Amino acid sequence: MEVLITVYLFLVGAACGSFALVLVDRIKSERDWVKGRSACEVCGHTLQPIDLVPLLSWLLQRGRCRYCKAKLSIAYPLTELLTATLFILSYVLLPYELNSVASAAQFLLWLVLLVIMTALFVYDLRWKLLPVNLMNAAIVLGSVHVVFRAIAYDGSLVRYGLSICASVLVGAGVFWALHFVSRGKWIGDGDIRLGVIIGLFLADPVLSWAAIFMASLYGIVYALFTVPFKKDSLKLQIPFGPFLILGLVTSYLVGSRMVEWYLDTLLFV
Repeated sequence: MEVLITVYLFLVGAACGSFALVLVDRIKSERDWVKGRSACEVCGHTLQPIDLVPLLSWLLQRGRCRYCKAKLSIAYPLTELLTATLFILSYVLLPYELNSVASAAQFLLWLVLLVIMTALFVYDLRWKLLPVNLMNAAIVLGSVHVVFRAIAYDGSLVRYGLSICASVLVGAGVFWALHFVSRGKWIGDGDIRLGVIIGLFLADPVLSWAAIFMASLYGIVYALFTVPFKKDSLKLQIPFGPFLILGLVTSYLVGSRMVEWYLDTLLFV
């Protein structure tokens, strides 16, 4: 049964990764992401179902368009593989049991968020911008996630509500302060919205702080391995959105374990 679930999640995740790329392309070109057929970006030929099989089509066509033979970016299969892997890891590392309708709804909302986060990750990397419509959709998802988490919560709802407020304050407050002080020069308002999403889905101020910490760590590692090899590195702009997304995923799936390890191992609490 576990094997079947894993295979199913891989296939669905790969398809969702492909959809995320379509979403990115159509938002950028301001096209309807529901209607219309996909086409080759080079020759404009309408793609057939055989051209759109996640991972497999790219491999069978050796990374080229079947019609004009133009080279296709390796970002396509990598994004599909990444999303499929995240779907599987989410099931394996999920920090709560799927033992109720409410918990299953939380998991489903998380998977939908992963698709949106994949699209935001790619979009911000390519154009250093976080689309407002995707961010707002993710905030709505986070709000619904909060409701289902409250249904599954077995403690005080007052305490849970305060934890949500503190989580959002930590997640978004840091970026709002930086945005206010720098008048938008250091941090964009998209990062503030992303902070709200982090706060809603993590629902814990400690986990929200852990997400920001991990995002900063990812950013530092990236800068250490890339900035020294870039010309005009002092003028280099590095989007922080992708690192925040990685921090959110890390904290959601293993944040509680990380905090427990830190308290037990380093603080001996």
